[in-house]
Amino acid sequence: MLNKIVIMISRDALIMRHASEVRRRIESYGDLFKELHVLVVGGNLGSIQVIRAGSLKNVVIHYMGKSSIWSLFKAYRKSINIFNSKKGDSLVVTTQDPFETGLVGWLLKKRLGVVWQAQIHTDFNSVFFKKESLKNRVRVLLASFILPLADSIRVMSNRIKKSLIEKNNINKSIIKVLPVWIDFNSKKGIKKIKVADDKFVILMASRLTKEKNIEMAIKVLGGVARKYMNVLMVIVGEGKEKNNLEKLAADLNLKKHIMFEGWQDDLRAYFKRADLYLLTSLYEGYGRTVLEAVYNKVPVVMTDVGVAGEIIKDRESGRVVPVYNRILLEKALLDLIKDGEARGKYSNEAFNSLKIMTKNEYLEAFKNSLDL
Repeated sequence: MLNKIVIMISRDALIMRHASEVRRRIESYGDLFKELHVLVVGGNLGSIQVIRAGSLKNVVIHYMGKSSIWSLFKAYRKSINIFNSKKGDSLVVTTQDPFETGLVGWLLKKRLGVVWQAQIHTDFNSVFFKKESLKNRVRVLLASFILPLADSIRVMSNRIKKSLIEKNNINKSIIKVLPVWIDFNSKKGIKKIKVADDKFVILMASRLTKEKNIEMAIKVLGGVARKYMNVLMVIVGEGKEKNNLEKLAADLNLKKHIMFEGWQDDLRAYFKRADLYLLTSLYEGYGRTVLEAVYNKVPVVMTDVGVAGEIIKDRESGRVVPVYNRILLEKALLDLIKDGEARGKYSNEAFNSLKIMTKNEYLEAFKNSLDL
């Protein structure tokens, strides 16, 4: 155990849900530090203010409120109160992003002199991240200003590390690559999915949001289905784009070639039935579901984001196509549908390159990342 008090500022409201995976992960941090305070900003969770995580006395989860700006201010004030009540103890602040929560972390470092670690879960240097909205462009400017002032930066992939060094002139010595741990051996019950045996299943699993670019996948499916009538795209997830995507599938007369399955806590049954996994994101910090596909020996076709070039290497351990390139994406899918030998080769190569951390190894790495 590190004799430290850690304040974690997070925008992930799922921390407040007792059965969620992220909540269980937070609880597992309890033995690592003298105290862990998790400040959840944003999200409508009623009147909940403070929740103790399970029976772990040194983990306390604080809900800062629904309003994004006001909850950030409350997180700032709460952190100061914790600091003032723990004078003499070593205190570290870790923030979920280098944007709004990162600003709070930097302000706390400036006012209190505490150590600040910024976490980066998405590739904010991607041109597509910047193009998405004015808010994102402001976020990029903010990150560019405050990141050089961080004591440590934790990133999800080597892609992000490289971009920080090349585009933000960050000293590589303060960057630590540590993706979120994946429990590949979860003991959840496996449900059965009803898909005919003769179907070639292309699986997608993600939030149904603009940056996942599932619209392009559906449009490409139209060309694929004209050549292979037994192809079926199974889309697992929920999000703001669901209605638009369902309408697009209907407009393109693809309803018999697409299944929308909604959000699922356990994807193992889907990976077991899948013939191929597809990711078409505009940008990714990592690409967790790609790793789950690799673990389940499902061949992967993905855009050049996240772990592309690291775990999935084009024509070595999968297929990687440029972002937004419908022509090359359709060709990659068609090639793999008809080439079972290549699918087997890619899935085996990717699996053999996968470095699997045990939970204890991850917890030790997480603790060390905050030993600043």
